[in-house]
Amino acid sequence: MKQSILYMYHLDNLRRSRNFTVESFCTGICSPRHYRRLISGEQNISNEKIDAFCNRLGISMKDFYYSANEKDRYEYSKIVRMYMHLCNNEINEFNEKLQTVNKENLVNIQNERFLNYCLIRYQHTMKEISDGECLDKLSSVCNYPEIQHYESFDFVDIISLLLIAEIEVKSEKTEALNLLNKVLTSPDLIYISSESRHILPGIYGTVSILLSRLKKYDKASSIAKSGIDYSIRQSNFSTLTHLYYVMCYTSLKMDRLKQSKIYAARAMANAISRGNKSEYNITYELIEKNLKVAPMSLFNLYKDELVNES
Repeated sequence: MKQSILYMYHLDNLRRSRNFTVESFCTGICSPRHYRRLISGEQNISNEKIDAFCNRLGISMKDFYYSANEKDRYEYSKIVRMYMHLCNNEINEFNEKLQTVNKENLVNIQNERFLNYCLIRYQHTMKEISDGECLDKLSSVCNYPEIQHYESFDFVDIISLLLIAEIEVKSEKTEALNLLNKVLTSPDLIYISSESRHILPGIYGTVSILLSRLKKYDKASSIAKSGIDYSIRQSNFSTLTHLYYVMCYTSLKMDRLKQSKIYAARAMANAISRGNKSEYNITYELIEKNLKVAPMSLFNLYKDELVNES
């Protein structure tokens, strides 16, 4: 079956799922007759029309291509695992998974961008490229700095901006970090992606940490709190320990000692529930060092407050 027909079948399924009639779906884009000719394969659909239909459906064109290509989705799932290995600094596992990726099956540009990001991050992690070279390569992935004028972002944009922000902060530059802060807090900037549930918690965590390093404690605390709320809504607890610790640290820096201790206890509780020994040990040591208390004693001291919002 031709790719154009597959795209049209997918569009029509999305149309039906959102209860559009053919007539209302096509208004201002093409005639219903032309739409049926596209479905039949008599004519190929253009990228411009796909874009227009995606706007009507309220989804990004990039996410449309992800969901439309089942074969590409299979390769995409491998890249996701590569990305997670990078996030966890599991370099051997990353290399093993890289060998299984069939680049010929990457039929849309989005997966190519995602793979390119992973390769650039790997090269930077392994010090095969300098910070400057990494910035140049990432700029081509997410169109930085022109992306600062965008009004919508996909998850490849977001993770690329995050790595740019981490590099820029070393030189006390904050352009990418400021943009990420706006994306996470401003209703005027839209983040659209089917992957937001998996990607965003870690973004909240790293942005809040970078802000706290710059001593912007109010902003760091606000982002961390939003990240906590988002993670709980999505039942994604992978970054909660880090987010709770940022709340602990920023509260301490803003002389809110009791609140700091309550968030410290929550960080410990999440680390324990995840059963991650490394995460538990690091969190324990940080709390003990910064608060000058035995972390486990906080459970008894604040047992009532731990189950309430603060």
